[in-house]
Amino acid sequence: MTTDMREQLERLAGEATPARAPADLWRRGVRRRRRIRAASALATVTAVLVAMLGSAVAWDQLRADEPTPTGNAAVAALPDRLVTPDIWLPGTADAGPIGPLAVVAGAERAAGWFGTENGTVAVSATTGEYRFLDLPGRAEDGTALSVDQPWALSPDGRIVSYWIGQPGHPDRVGGYAAYDTVTGEVTRHPVRTELGLSPLTMEWVSADTVLLAYGVVTELRADSATGRHVRDRFWAPGPDRLTPVDLGDPGVGNVSPVPGGFAAPLAHGLAVYDVPSGDRGPVLRYPAGLNPQQVTVDPSGRRAAALPEITGGNGFSTRRLLVGALGQGRADLRPLRVEVDVFDLLGWTDSRHLVVRGSVGQRVAAYAVDVRTGDHRVLVAEERERWGEFPQYAGSLLARPPVARPAPDDVTDPRLLALGAGTAALALAGGLLLVRRRRARV
Repeated sequence: MTTDMREQLERLAGEATPARAPADLWRRGVRRRRRIRAASALATVTAVLVAMLGSAVAWDQLRADEPTPTGNAAVAALPDRLVTPDIWLPGTADAGPIGPLAVVAGAERAAGWFGTENGTVAVSATTGEYRFLDLPGRAEDGTALSVDQPWALSPDGRIVSYWIGQPGHPDRVGGYAAYDTVTGEVTRHPVRTELGLSPLTMEWVSADTVLLAYGVVTELRADSATGRHVRDRFWAPGPDRLTPVDLGDPGVGNVSPVPGGFAAPLAHGLAVYDVPSGDRGPVLRYPAGLNPQQVTVDPSGRRAAALPEITGGNGFSTRRLLVGALGQGRADLRPLRVEVDVFDLLGWTDSRHLVVRGSVGQRVAAYAVDVRTGDHRVLVAEERERWGEFPQYAGSLLARPPVARPAPDDVTDPRLLALGAGTAALALAGGLLLVRRRRARV
């Protein structure tokens, strides 16, 4: 380097102003590092939320895509217990049928995002799967629909019969229908009336025949309905064939199938009716003073059980179980000492064991009761919070041993999925905004 160049560089260096670091350089560096850390954490949280949301959706999709077991996949049987299903359980309208069924019952169901309604839950006889029944055109709860059970399950669990709404007035009854729980097909039988029908009885009296009794509404008020009774009829849903019969006014209820027909309680006795003619056999008289509300006859037709309602002096109603032999024009019914507080008579496992729905202490269940000794055993434990309509069991399955079934899966609340998706979207948007601001400042 020459002497002139050295001197020139020394002169320029002497004239230069000393460089000073900005006073807020440290704070700017800290803020920048915090922004980088925040953006990284936000990106990580977003990725985790997206992954969790994707996993939940994929799991639900995989479960929805699983093939529905057919009726031949396992032996049909009652479950050994019933539990309260998830309110977000899928329905047959979306997930398809699961028949044949072991049990149908009322259960609380989600309605919209925040409400609930009374739904109908079904339990598969072959897999124990739970699913809500979406019965097309089913009559809504209203003044005219005042029956305890708005539907009835066939003895083999294949068909659910139910009352349908009137066109333009779903809260009025406009006929009846049958839903095939295996194929999902529906057979409708509308009845044209001005104000709708007043249902009285819908009972399966054989494997393929329903007993119907109803009135025609003549006056409809906001809180009551007045009607006149029409003839009873047998309905075979398969061919949609009606057979008018005259079983008495206003018809019979609480029937029990017997070989060749069904037994039904009358004012002073019980009678066996033929199916499909409707002819009534001799009336078997009760002992004096008895007026049973429910009667069931064993498969042999030689023994009966009855459940009268007795009102005590305090105004409360209690029930006692009566059993006895049939013959000689009498139903020789006598009290049976049993520990079960009986609510309903469900049927028979055999000629010696009666199936009742009742409680022992706080344990509500379907019990098999020995009609000779009064001994009982649990058939189906009802481990549930509450039912809308009480369970109906497929009658043909009562004689088979119940099977242990898994409890229904908890369903992912769609509100949580929506919340997760919204949170992930907001987090992703916030992360992108922070990155854009950082790049703009750089």
